[in-house]
Amino acid sequence: FEGQPRLHFRNYSISRDGLPGFHYSLELPPNDGATQSSVEIQERFAPRQELAGVGVERRFSVQSSRSCTAWLVVAQSSEVPRLLDEGGAAIDLDPAAEHSDHAALGHPVRLRHGPSGVQIVSLLAAPNETRWSFVRTNNDWRVVLRVPLDATARNVEISLAIWSPYRNEPAMIRALLNQKAP
Repeated sequence: FEGQPRLHFRNYSISRDGLPGFHYSLELPPNDGATQSSVEIQERFAPRQELAGVGVERRFSVQSSRSCTAWLVVAQSSEVPRLLDEGGAAIDLDPAAEHSDHAALGHPVRLRHGPSGVQIVSLLAAPNETRWSFVRTNNDWRVVLRVPLDATARNVEISLAIWSPYRNEPAMIRALLNQKAP
């Protein structure tokens, strides 16, 4: 990368319950003669453990001084990501597509890692217009969350649950998808 860094780490904190939090800011390039603007990002992590698997919940609070689109790289896999319905059943997609775009709320994503490893990513909260983008780069797939940010909104809240089921069985995946955020 050549140029000025735009992503800046501001600070971190530990909540009363011992969970870490991070504060970043992202400088946005000038837009049509507009003054310099930025996006402020607060991120919190929380461990999750259920009978069917373990995971982490990532919560973001985002403020933008102007309307724009935020992109969050959520996961990477050597195999094509599978879009799921709310019950955990796979939705057919074109496996030959180099890029695909899908509604994110109510549609978790299953990623395979090796012969038995599976990861489930579920969007718990975000603006309704939030989309998944699956992008093939060389031999890997990236799962990217595209989030519209509206400057008139005070805070945009985004919450993801990233699960590793104990076994790659439909019943375990459904059990994890039925879990609600604490």
